[in-house]
Amino acid sequence: MATESAAKAVTLTILEYKLPVLYKSPGYGTLFARLGSKQTVIGIEDRLFGKLEYGGLTCGDVVEFYGGEGCGKTEMLLHLLIKCIMPDNFHGISMNGRSMSVVYIDCDYRFNLLRLISILEQRYCKACQGVNQMLVKLSEEFIRICLQRFYIIRCDSIHQLIASLHWLEGSISNNPDIAVMLIDGIGSFHWQDKFCSSNGVDQLCKIVKYLCDEHNLVVLATKSAIKKQFDNTRSSRKPRRKSDIPIPYSSNNSKHMEYMPNVWRKLVKYRYILTKFDGFNSEVSINANYPAISSTYSVILDQTLSVEISECFNITEEGIRFK
Repeated sequence: MATESAAKAVTLTILEYKLPVLYKSPGYGTLFARLGSKQTVIGIEDRLFGKLEYGGLTCGDVVEFYGGEGCGKTEMLLHLLIKCIMPDNFHGISMNGRSMSVVYIDCDYRFNLLRLISILEQRYCKACQGVNQMLVKLSEEFIRICLQRFYIIRCDSIHQLIASLHWLEGSISNNPDIAVMLIDGIGSFHWQDKFCSSNGVDQLCKIVKYLCDEHNLVVLATKSAIKKQFDNTRSSRKPRRKSDIPIPYSSNNSKHMEYMPNVWRKLVKYRYILTKFDGFNSEVSINANYPAISSTYSVILDQTLSVEISECFNITEEGIRFK
């Protein structure tokens, strides 16, 4: 399959810090590129951002996805990553992508390359249905083109993360196509840093702010909820009837508990709360090959704005599917 062959070809180049290859001595073309504007990120995911001011995210915005363990935060980042790196059109097939380069910072070591490749392949094959089945053979080429826009950094300490962001500035300066930075686990090192009293998280947030202001990056980050906060909701995860499945709740009832420093609180422009519910799914129960119990996820905009965004979704083999 294209998934296996593409994975063998790109694993070494992606996981072994592909970004240093990007750094070159700045020339006149690079300087003009830095003076230009970043590619617009409007249209990445209208179900989440379409009702925001200006019709979507704008350069310099910082978005936080907040929730307990297993509520779909990493999958949501993966969904938005794929939206960014896919082309808008591939050999005449509409893929509805943005053709943007993305930097993915994995602080929790949860990123799965094979999962990314598998979703890309399935979405491409699905788009080929009813158009031209011969183009299915080009799935490996499609995956390679997408992965050329994807760069990953993995960090296991706050100091490594800070050093990576400092070094990353040079690569972003020389590559104006990088318009989005994804951070999976922005608060992963908070408690470790607090115990050591190194103020590393404060430095991290200031660097992120600098990159947003100086290079017009859009930052999408996940932040895990404090475990104690969600202990009382475990009873709500038991199987229930279809009529008992809760709808996405109002942002006024959210239980966000901030533990990051003030500089991060001021930096976040939009915060989305993710929640997982286990319940009856009528679509699944029709097919006897699948269990009657499935997981439903909700994501809401937790912000005091004139607009309210509330969506439900499932996580499938093709990635996130909004209802």
